[in-house]
Amino acid sequence: MIAYQEGDFRLAIDRIDKAIALRPRYAEAHSNVGSALKKLDRFDEALDLRPDFAEVHFNLGNALKEQGKLDEATAAHRRALALNSELAGAHYNLGLALMSLGKLDEGFREYEWRWKTDEFRPREFRQPQWSGLRFAGETVLIHAEQGLGDAIQFVRYAPLVRARGGRVVFECPKSLLRLLRGVDGIDHFVARGKPLPSFDFHVPLLSLPHILGTILADIPADVPYLSVPDGVAAPAPEPADGRLRVGIVWQGNRACPTDPQRSIPLAHFEPLARIAGVRLFSLQKGPGTEQLSGAVEAWGVVDLGDELDAAGGAFMDTAAIIGQLDLVITSDTAA
Repeated sequence: MIAYQEGDFRLAIDRIDKAIALRPRYAEAHSNVGSALKKLDRFDEALDLRPDFAEVHFNLGNALKEQGKLDEATAAHRRALALNSELAGAHYNLGLALMSLGKLDEGFREYEWRWKTDEFRPREFRQPQWSGLRFAGETVLIHAEQGLGDAIQFVRYAPLVRARGGRVVFECPKSLLRLLRGVDGIDHFVARGKPLPSFDFHVPLLSLPHILGTILADIPADVPYLSVPDGVAAPAPEPADGRLRVGIVWQGNRACPTDPQRSIPLAHFEPLARIAGVRLFSLQKGPGTEQLSGAVEAWGVVDLGDELDAAGGAFMDTAAIIGQLDLVITSDTAA
């Protein structure tokens, strides 16, 4: 697979095909050639060569999803699963496509297959995972998973858990503790890595929508469920002279594998900056701020990045600023 790793996918396909000729039932080689064909967008050829190979349909589904062709992606993943019902990646990506289509019930159910993919590793506890049953007099540990934005968005499910029983303990990254402390339905917070108190059940945070049977009509929407405590002195955005005050964030975590698909060049915001009656405020911190050079003067963008959470505010300054804006457009889920 040296040719594949070096990006020479045509040579990789040629070499893998020779391996398949020697060992026709060499499953890994079939999978690798499907991946190489995906890199070259040669799915018709892949399907002609291996119409009954689940991984080819799985790779096709992923490519269609990246193109926004969600119905076709769903069909491709279903075909892959018809050929191999235990293909965890196809279940997981089918779940993502279904959720994007608003089919949350089945989508969240398929999303539970994430724990059987190479991308995720489940936490091991001696206590059982909570199944959604009432737990009066007992304690459930909800542990955040994945990114900061996921914890911020899905913590809204905590009150629904609390309504079914006793106490709720919430474990999350230390940087989110101050921001999340005001959320209803949580009795005790723990920073990730610190000793856990006694509990009877545990549950991964992003499994709650499936466990609680979420559909589009009943996504928890008791908003705002986050608030900035009194006494947080955040820099106030300068008066916009009656203009709409719009916060923008264009760059996410560059270490994230999907960052190239979500981050937006700052230049794409220029048409918004030119609209009469609009003033842009940059909430960008760290990577991406280098793109501001020239935009502050040319477009009149107000750069607030250096002032946000500069003293270890752990998102509090950002939250306080957002509360004073009319609109925020962001590619990053934490913002």
